[in-house]
Amino acid sequence: IKLPENKQLVLYEMFVQDFADNGQFSGVINKLDYLVELGINAIELTPIMGIEEAENDTWGYLPSHFFSIRSSYGTKNDLKLLVDECHSRKIRVFIDCVFNHTDKECPLGKHHPDDPYNWGPELNYDFQDQQLKVEPAVKFISDVVKYWFEEFHLDGIRFDAGSTKKIHIH
Repeated sequence: IKLPENKQLVLYEMFVQDFADNGQFSGVINKLDYLVELGINAIELTPIMGIEEAENDTWGYLPSHFFSIRSSYGTKNDLKLLVDECHSRKIRVFIDCVFNHTDKECPLGKHHPDDPYNWGPELNYDFQDQQLKVEPAVKFISDVVKYWFEEFHLDGIRFDAGSTKKIHIH
């Protein structure tokens, strides 16, 4: 299936819990034909990565678990099915990724405050481990992005506050 080129995109930004009647990926699938009728050929899902549901971060912009899906939206298989259903209708799928800050319970911020690996609630993109010749935050983001592309066959990612990052995905 040939998907639309970038210059042809008619993008619909989607907050899953508001768009879908049941607030889940399965509910989005039920409305894909409606989007096609509107002429939509791309969707951008606002953050879908794992969050601390108890923190009441309803928008998802304080991620805690970068390799998991927000449980209230469904499972990995539900997201895979959504992407497949979108592609079968020639709809490209993008997700919104938040790397400029995290939830206070995110494991990335659990190091001692004086530890250079403590990224705190904001990731330190400038820190370099000279011995390992690695920029931990940049490598982490690269690994996360690769995971989402390879696991779910996404068509693109929108970086929240993207100008703050220097990322090279290999």
